[in-house]
Amino acid sequence: MISTILLTSCEDPTSIGSNLDLGLNALTTTYADTFTVRASTMRVDSAITANTPTLLVGQYEDPIFGTVSAQTHFQVSLPANAYGTITPFKLDDTAVYDSLYMTFLTPAVIQGDTTKPLHISIHKLTEDLSTTKSYLNDAAVTYNANPIASKSLVLKRYANVDTVKIRLSDDFGKELFALSGKDDATTNEKIKVILKGFTIKNNGKNSAILGLSATSGVTALRLYYHKPAEITASVFGFPLAKEAKFNKVSSTFASKLQPKQDVGLQANVYLQSGVGIATKLTMPHIKNLVKLDKIAINKAELVIEADSIAGFAYPRQVVLAELDANNAFARTTNLVTYLPAEGATTVQAVPYLSKKYTFNITSYLYEWLREKRNPQGFALLAGTYDGTSLYLNDNVSRSVIQAKNIKLKVYYSSTKK
Repeated sequence: MISTILLTSCEDPTSIGSNLDLGLNALTTTYADTFTVRASTMRVDSAITANTPTLLVGQYEDPIFGTVSAQTHFQVSLPANAYGTITPFKLDDTAVYDSLYMTFLTPAVIQGDTTKPLHISIHKLTEDLSTTKSYLNDAAVTYNANPIASKSLVLKRYANVDTVKIRLSDDFGKELFALSGKDDATTNEKIKVILKGFTIKNNGKNSAILGLSATSGVTALRLYYHKPAEITASVFGFPLAKEAKFNKVSSTFASKLQPKQDVGLQANVYLQSGVGIATKLTMPHIKNLVKLDKIAINKAELVIEADSIAGFAYPRQVVLAELDANNAFARTTNLVTYLPAEGATTVQAVPYLSKKYTFNITSYLYEWLREKRNPQGFALLAGTYDGTSLYLNDNVSRSVIQAKNIKLKVYYSSTKK
């Protein structure tokens, strides 16, 4: 349990109570330290890893979360122009096969030890990926046990944005090459019957997890060929399908909890992206503010201090999702209800600044006290918001937070007695 420290603000106040005279001579500014924020660690009801902008692969040992492992599954598609017109896979009749590569752009997303190589293998899927299913972090699909490529990556090279290029087996390359000009290679629906997709997994003992861009044009399956009269090779690229990919992510810590399980109040609470480990927050006495008749809230902030630990990436952004009485996400028309940005309806994604995450909850608190909202708690989640889309579980960032460093700061005005 944590007592609050209250914060001053020069913002326009939000009044609670009727006929509050906001004349400056009639007001007194007040803060109190009687509010409590309770913090615990929980596993959320669903950790969706489908269609995130990052493909995750690797494994490492974490002193808190145990073995953390990631494996990615994805489909490729036929190329299309800006208007969505598909280009069938048809090469010149004189084309000669050269090689087949899988290329990725690395967005410098690495967790773990970069001094050791990352050993991975690529396999063909043996079942379709759904374009409409919201795959969770523990979902499983079948794949061929025999790899079509194995590679050891030197991770220091990928500490900054770079390209990973992995050559696939020529047997598979020639099999794909033979589809050129066939009816099976004219539409995505037809080609995915044969080319179901791929998985990239650990291939030996690893000490890190690497993120690969799922949105860059660099990321693609590339078939190289040449014509007899030409010296320079040509290439036909199969980009990643937009709606058919997910990451399978696990940690020892998460595996010990059931979905919606809350471990209770502890001195340290935890956050781990990719597996649905969240910090649950409740404010059981917040409505005591209502008992203070005729007050105006100037500003309310929820401040969460979190130290970064060398070698382990911390969440660059976090969000708050409402919980219901059963520890499930509260939903409106089947959509998770997130704490909105102040004065807006978009989600409030808070960056990590000066070792803190600071949420402005001024308007939200006003609606809560007026019974317009009724959260039973909140889940603090690692999330990436680009102004349009919110991505949860697109990395394996983690954080350890001392519960005593989570504070609700409220500054309000009231009429002088």
